[in-house]
Amino acid sequence: MFVHLILNTDTSHFHGGSITYKPLDNTAINSSEVSIIITQTYSYTWTKVTCTNSMILNQTQLYLGSLGGNGESLNCLANCSTSGGYVPIPVTPYCTDYSTTLNLTVGQRMDMVNISANSYFTVAFISSNSNKNWNIACTIDLRVRPDGFINTPPVASMISPIAVPAGIRQYIPVPTLDADNDYVQCRFSTKSPVDQCGDVCATAALPTGTIVYPNCTFAITGVTSGDLYSVAIQVEDFYNSSTSTPFSSVPVQFLISVYSIPSCALIPTLTSADLPDSCTAVQAGQPYSLQLFAKNNCGNGTTIKDIGTLSFPIVSKSALIMNATADTWYVTLTWTPTILEIGAQVLCAVAVDSKNVQSDQYCITFMVVAAGSPLNCPGDTTITR
Repeated sequence: MFVHLILNTDTSHFHGGSITYKPLDNTAINSSEVSIIITQTYSYTWTKVTCTNSMILNQTQLYLGSLGGNGESLNCLANCSTSGGYVPIPVTPYCTDYSTTLNLTVGQRMDMVNISANSYFTVAFISSNSNKNWNIACTIDLRVRPDGFINTPPVASMISPIAVPAGIRQYIPVPTLDADNDYVQCRFSTKSPVDQCGDVCATAALPTGTIVYPNCTFAITGVTSGDLYSVAIQVEDFYNSSTSTPFSSVPVQFLISVYSIPSCALIPTLTSADLPDSCTAVQAGQPYSLQLFAKNNCGNGTTIKDIGTLSFPIVSKSALIMNATADTWYVTLTWTPTILEIGAQVLCAVAVDSKNVQSDQYCITFMVVAAGSPLNCPGDTTITR
């Protein structure tokens, strides 16, 4: 099965997002039907698409009103005769994160679909309210891999927008985790042979010298304060570094905003007990907690206003608490993974200070395992949590 998932939407309220999938059973190679979970994660402007703590806990759908995406679906677009009984799924996500300081709302939804084995088709969401189109395209292939399994693609996430100072080269890692421990590379999204990025495809609109390295590091130098750039990247997994055809192609699209360097150019520092870009194995059904610490590096007169997150259902975030003696603020995240979340998950966060300067994005990955399974991340042989 080879699927392209496409999202077109309006940048006035939309900040980008990602789409991925996973087979419920990657060993079901002889079944006539394959069950997969399609996960859609989208970011919006909070003042236009509201999210609250109550909505997170109650898993309330975001209200998009007349904005693109409201009541619409991922419909079959091409090769529908071989769609294997695919039934269109909604695109409107459920509230998962918000930050009034960052003016950011994040929503996610997971839908299980059952499709005949060896199906091949394209589905699409085309917004009816698109001043600027974002095509978010995810290629899915459920044919049996050379090692005898059904592929599970990478997971990737990015806070959006990411704020960068004007005139200073920035190197921004795109966090990924591949449950199969495949060789993963990144590239810019393209319009052909499948339109993966709509109006945000044109890399010519990005500043000179902008590049995404194969190791999934994105490099950019912002030019003028107030500039806003759209970035569209595909994360692809390969059997090994010698193969040229990916198993899948997972999109991650986000905004870059440019700000003037303030009098204190030191950005906040965001940390936790886990190293950035590290992987932690957690068990479904078992509560997990994590504290994120933001340190102000500009002394008196500057404070931390918020720690914004991009996570997954249902992560509860405490109020921001100040430790005055250390000039540090922190939040506590609590989460009980469900069986639907078994597999790779990525959590990203940024701190923002009273001068609206962001920390570097801080991301950690989780490998959710079933009860009784070894607590291992891809490539690990030891218990990590």
